[in-house]
Amino acid sequence: MVALLTATALGTTALAAAPSQWPEGWSREQRVTESQPHYGHRSAPAGPDSLWLTSVAYRGAETVLEVTLFNLKSNAVDASVTLPLTYLLRGFTIHESPAGLTVIWVERQEGIESTLHKATLDASGKLVRHEIFWRTPALADSPSVAVADDGTLYIALSAAIDGHHAIHLLSAKPGSETAALTRLTTPDELATVPNIAIAADKLHLVFHRHRQHHSWARYHLYDLPSLARVATTELGPVPQDHKHPPTLLANSDGSVTFIWQRMTAGGGQVVAREPVQGRLVNGRWQEPLSPVIHLRGRILTGRGARGEDGRILVVAMVEVGRAWQVKSILRDGEGNTVRAGYATITRGNALGARPLIVRDIGVVTFFSHDDLGRSHLYLVQTATPARRTLAFRVGLNPHSPWADAAYKYVSLLTGALFMAFGATGAMVVSLAVVLLMTHLGLFSASKTGNYLRLALQFAIIAALKQPDSLLYFGAVMLPGVAAIASFGAAALLAIAVVHFADLAIDDYLTLSFTALLFVMGDTFTSLFLAGVGRW
Repeated sequence: MVALLTATALGTTALAAAPSQWPEGWSREQRVTESQPHYGHRSAPAGPDSLWLTSVAYRGAETVLEVTLFNLKSNAVDASVTLPLTYLLRGFTIHESPAGLTVIWVERQEGIESTLHKATLDASGKLVRHEIFWRTPALADSPSVAVADDGTLYIALSAAIDGHHAIHLLSAKPGSETAALTRLTTPDELATVPNIAIAADKLHLVFHRHRQHHSWARYHLYDLPSLARVATTELGPVPQDHKHPPTLLANSDGSVTFIWQRMTAGGGQVVAREPVQGRLVNGRWQEPLSPVIHLRGRILTGRGARGEDGRILVVAMVEVGRAWQVKSILRDGEGNTVRAGYATITRGNALGARPLIVRDIGVVTFFSHDDLGRSHLYLVQTATPARRTLAFRVGLNPHSPWADAAYKYVSLLTGALFMAFGATGAMVVSLAVVLLMTHLGLFSASKTGNYLRLALQFAIIAALKQPDSLLYFGAVMLPGVAAIASFGAAALLAIAVVHFADLAIDDYLTLSFTALLFVMGDTFTSLFLAGVGRW
């Protein structure tokens, strides 16, 4: 019985489920580099068909920053450069341009000054220059970079120059060998993990501000090049050790779009919620932070990226079964959701996910650990879509599909059995009509006549399956061709059971049994498509 109902659900899914119901369009994961241990990564477009990937890696006993130029057209690495590290301190950042890539990171050894390194690569991935861009005896970390229209390079970082961490900004005009230093946060603010973006002579800054017992994200707006602050906005609470600032997408009209993960505080805790999107104009909410998509369960690190056509790709890591996978949401320039689904289905955990739109190709890069503890950098993309595995399509945890199937399908079977009692009225009506028509001699005693009875019975039950019907209480409705396919599969299930059990079709107890099987089969499939079969 379970096997037949399972076949009913799978067959109906394959034949009747609309493509828009499934998260299609993403390729299978492709390993790009190996990095042991995992220390985050950065990605950026590199022309119309390529992207830059930067991550920390071990090369023998050495730790290096590995910069990879990956070609999405050929699915191959075009170039790879390693930058030696002495002691990388809390993060690195990159900035792409038509000329190539700029990599910024901070190093500091115990008792030695912090040094801000800058490496420049040309468009082919060849290292052009590596220099120490700035030094300070203070502790400095978490750089973020942006470039203004006039070519001025701005680097924000958290530095304890005045005794505690504040956000400072380095600025250097093209060709300049020195950088000017400006403190952006006030002396009473303990500030960390800055993120900046620039457009239309506006500099947008978001950072984490800390007090003794709580922390929150704060936004500042500055005019360029005076760096006069013109607006301040509180975004919301964050955990004190949270190292992921909101994504800033600077707009040409001077506004800024945020992609973030909503945080709520209560009971001394800060709880992560679903990813949100909003837009500020001069420090005021033009579009308040609102959920990009409603997700259930544990969620981590919502991030976003924008394409040249204004589309925004948002990703968040979501716990699926016992593993973390990446949920992707593509939105158009008006904020409407174009597609939502899982971008990854990798074994193990997908960690540190970052979205990117390269021309019109959606890309998600992430780390995953193998059984030996090694970390690999993977990517999935929309340029070479692959069909999903059967386990994924039928709504099962791909890492333990058999255990998941046993639990979910038995639950569905139990639910279908109990919901079948809601269709008792429809079944009684169908039996009464068949009885009356048989009594009037409209059905012969032949095999054909018996199967016509079944067909009439199934047709009556299907016709009486309506929302809020007293004869079919709790009906779960499927749209269009999916309903027809579900009814057809349920009818085949009922006939197959009667046939293989060698039951007499002209017996009214058998007709009652076939009605129950028909309702259970259709309800099973309906529940499947409405719930378990949709991620």
